[in-house]
Formats: sequence, C-alpha cells, structure tokens
Amino acid sequence: MLYMFAPLGKSSMLAIQLAAIAAAVLATSHLLYGSNAFAQIAPVPSPPPPPPPQPPQNFTTLEHTILVSGTASTKAIPDRAIVTFAVETRDATAAAALERNSDAMNKVLAALEEVGVQKNETSTAYFNIFPIYNYTQTGNVQSLQGYTVTNSLTVSSANTGNVSSWIDAAVQAGANRVDNVQFVFSNEQLAKIQSDLLENAIDNARAKADTIAAKLGVQITGVQSIVSIDSGYIPGPLYAAQARLGPSGTPIVVGAQEISASVSVIYIIS
Repeated sequence: MLYMFAPLGKSSMLAIQLAAIAAAVLATSHLLYGSNAFAQIAPVPSPPPPPPPQPPQNFTTLEHTILVSGTASTKAIPDRAIVTFAVETRDATAAAALERNSDAMNKVLAALEEVGVQKNETSTAYFNIFPIYNYTQTGNVQSLQGYTVTNSLTVSSANTGNVSSWIDAAVQAGANRVDNVQFVFSNEQLAKIQSDLLENAIDNARAKADTIAAKLGVQITGVQSIVSIDSGYIPGPLYAAQARLGPSGTPIVVGAQEISASVSVIYIIS
C-alpha cells in the first residue's frame, strides 16, 4: 500500500511540538505524584487570632501591700591614705635616663622609710621608658632627642596624719611629681558603717509605712520583700600636683566623706 505525506507547515510543526511537551509533563507528574498530581490544592486555613494580653503575673501579688523606700546617710573620716609619687628623668640615652631615675627613686624610698613608711606600704604603680622625637610641622619624625624614664611609687597606709611629711620627704629626696593623694575607707571600716546605715534605712522605711498605714486605716502584717541598694561612696578628696613642691610643710587635711544606703521594702497590709 502506498501512503502519501504532505509536508507540514511551520505552524503545524509548532503545534505538534507543544503537544509532545504537554504529554511529557503529564507523564512525569503522574510518575511523581500519582493520579492526584493535578488535583485542586485545598486552601491553607488562616492561623487563629492571638490570645488577648494577660495581666502581669505579679499584678495580684501587689494587692494589699505598701511599697516604700528608706534611706540613711552619715559622714565619717577615712582611715587610709593613698599617695602616688613619681620620678621623671630625661637623658640622651635610655641607659643614662634609667640610671638617673633609679638613683633618685632609691633616695625617695630611703627618705620615706626615715619618716615612718613601712616597706609593705609601698608598691610600684607605673614604670615607663619613652623615646622623645623631634617632629616637623607636618608631623614627620625629624630626629631622636633622647629618652624619658618615669617611675611611680604608691604609698598606702593607715597613718593618714603623716601624708604631709611623706610629701616633703619624697620631694626633697628627688620626687618631681605627686600624682595623687586620696583618702579612703578600709574594708573593715566601710563594712561597719554600711551595716549601721542599712539598719537605719530599714527603720526609715518602716516609719514611712506606718505613717501611710495609719492614714489609710490599715495594719501592717508582714514583709513581702526587701531590696538593699549599694551604699553611695565616692573616695576623696583628690590632690594632684606637678612637682617641685619644696620643703614647705605641705598642708594636707583629711576631710569627712559622706556614705549613704537605701532599701526598698514591700509591706503586707490587712
């Protein structure tokens, strides 16, 4: 039998190609997903609305309570002195500057011992060897001018009345800087003062609560909570000077410093 085929046009060929692609996609989907490949996808339900905000958990715990704060403060004389001396020397070489500095600092230490400073009351606070350069107006290094050596010594002692003699002796021996004079409380003294202040702060809080309760016609039956706040204390006064004080019986006075404490108390009422 003889079959005759007419040539296909461009539009007919495109239709055949599209039909073949569609059939291939249908077959692939059937293999991957089965007969439900083109089933309608059910809409995803919307999430339920969020629950209404709940009241704070501690809302009910504050019912039938009175919240008050109590404070107490006092002034006291610090029982420790901290003084920092320094010897600063400059020379053409680091070795020469260090030698001059060490000689001066040894004399300072010896002078402090002569006025009653114990060896266990002194310690090195800072030491540095620093090159000195000459710079141009544009900031470029022009040449090395020498070296500066700085050695700082701290004296910490309970003999607060001897600070003036320390300064005079150290400066006469070669110290050319007094960087700091500070009066502080020892741990033992500060703990005793803070303990007394906390008791007074609690008494102050209770007095406030009693006044409020009497005015409202209620009674205080207990304490729900109490929080103490760290005592306020700033060491001082501070003193600093740029050397060459000279033998003048330098007047240094230990001033009273204020320390405070506070508490926050929640009292239960009926």
